[in-house]
Amino acid sequence: MPSLTPDARSYGSDGDEETIALLPRQIYTHTASSVPDDSPLLAELTSEEFPRYFSERGGRLFHSHGSSPYPLPADTPEQQLRTHSGLTFRRFGTIARASETCPRPVHGDREMFEVHDVNSPYRWRTGSIDLVHARSVSMAVLDFSAILREVARILRPGGLFISCEWGRYPAFHPSLALEPTEHTPGACQFFDTLTRALDVCRGIQPIAGSIPGVISGEGNFRDVTQRCYYMPIGPWHADPEMKELGRAYRAALIRYVDSVKPLLAEAGLTHEQVGTLVHGYLHELRTVRGMVSVLHTVHARRV
Repeated sequence: MPSLTPDARSYGSDGDEETIALLPRQIYTHTASSVPDDSPLLAELTSEEFPRYFSERGGRLFHSHGSSPYPLPADTPEQQLRTHSGLTFRRFGTIARASETCPRPVHGDREMFEVHDVNSPYRWRTGSIDLVHARSVSMAVLDFSAILREVARILRPGGLFISCEWGRYPAFHPSLALEPTEHTPGACQFFDTLTRALDVCRGIQPIAGSIPGVISGEGNFRDVTQRCYYMPIGPWHADPEMKELGRAYRAALIRYVDSVKPLLAEAGLTHEQVGTLVHGYLHELRTVRGMVSVLHTVHARRV
């Protein structure tokens, strides 16, 4: 097992700009080779259809579902490549994905993408789905218990529910025994402010750590199993593969910080306050060793 001791060699932001510039293009090149833009599997939105899915504010593209609380732009590199958050449904070999932010509807023989408010009832019949995978839906869900009841309705007996949510809080790898409030005050302030903004502006609460209890309390699931995974932030890990993942993930977080700026402004922060808040967090992302993001995973079977 590789050591979790932080690499003692030089550490900082060197190379992150290259990661930001190259990573989306590399992924796009790989994706485009299998599903080109002129593929018949892709349905391009017409100008008349566009307002049904998206609106433009401050030069950024947002979804236009009036009932959905999802606050972030839909024009990030991840969304453009359709590696979006949302719900995945599997039925008899066919996969359907429902997302707040999918840029284009996609239809194929075995897979289709839909833009859908996950807080609304699902169109699938009772007991007709084998698997539901809820990935990073916490910024789109107002009542997770209601979502679980609808998931339980469409799952067949023995069907599998999987949840994966990133914790919106600063953390260090448990093996390092470091306290975030002492070593990353900027990150603590950033996430505290973001949590308040999500609550005030969208009614969204943190749910990542509470999902296992909610699933157990619903009574519709058995074999509830939870596990946490720790993604390094920055190239602090001694293992070369984890170091590379950490560098790429830190670049993704830098993009994430930029994407929440409109929400922070909506919550009442001035341009200067947003700048100070973001600067403090980004400085720690680039200089503090041992930071991780925690991925909370849960899986359970329909009774």
